[in-house]
Amino acid sequence: MGRMEWLVEKATEIGFNKISFLDCKFSERKSLRVDRIEKIIISAVKQSRKGWKPVVEPMIPFHQFIDNCTSAGQKYICHCYSEISKLDFFAEANQSLEEDILVLVGPEGDFSFDEVRYAMEHGFKSVTLGDSRLRTETAGLFAVMISQLARRV
Repeated sequence: MGRMEWLVEKATEIGFNKISFLDCKFSERKSLRVDRIEKIIISAVKQSRKGWKPVVEPMIPFHQFIDNCTSAGQKYICHCYSEISKLDFFAEANQSLEEDILVLVGPEGDFSFDEVRYAMEHGFKSVTLGDSRLRTETAGLFAVMISQLARRV
């Protein structure tokens, strides 16, 4: 099982509604086997006894995703650029208890500086997940966990 497949399995067990895979400037992976991801999600839904199956969207270019993003609720982008001020994601999630949360987690080499700026220009808040530089799958799972924890506190 690859790292993204592991992320999808564990995030499904914790709980999320939808996952989108973005083709970013520094993305190493340019395609995705949605059928395989769907099978992993179905298995994780059964194992964790979830009442719903998360939606898997096919890979989409970063700018197209941002341009088409109609998410109600709070929108965040996690990144590692020290030149851009960041809010603490845990604190932000705790303030958004009744709203949907959309979190962008960068690819292996992070988002490009321009991608972060573009997202911010379209209403995304710049956030940090802490002081450590995390792998994509770790950051994604951490963001799901924080979002769920905020709703249970």
